[in-house]
Amino acid sequence: LDSEVLVMSVVLIERLVRAVGTERGPLRPRNLRRLLATGLSLAAKTYYDEPLGLADIQGFLLQNSASTASLAECELQFLTLIRFKTFVPAGVFQQYRSAALELLEAKYLFALADYTRDVEAHQNQNLLSTTTAAASTLIFWQCLAVG
Repeated sequence: LDSEVLVMSVVLIERLVRAVGTERGPLRPRNLRRLLATGLSLAAKTYYDEPLGLADIQGFLLQNSASTASLAECELQFLTLIRFKTFVPAGVFQQYRSAALELLEAKYLFALADYTRDVEAHQNQNLLSTTTAAASTLIFWQCLAVG
């Protein structure tokens, strides 16, 4: 899937959440995977403007835990709740894409900071063991010189 499909699916899922409301919203642990699969399926169908086999989504995202008939029903309910508004205007797309890129950049920066901290800790540990080894060697040579 192209990154554009992922962004569009987030827009569509947010539309659904807004349409249903948070009080009785669709996000529950038991249906989250189906919701994501349905959002991705609808976004892909809209973006590519061609049929997408529900069997592909069923096998890939749901590991065959739902029938294609139930996925088709999910799509119909999803579309009904968002009033069949699957078009994502360019401005809205850019806004969501920018937010996603900022999240990825933040995640990258956190990962980079963790990596840097780990490298520094490893270097300090190596420095400590090198210093300890050097001190042990120095003591050994001093003992040989004295003894």
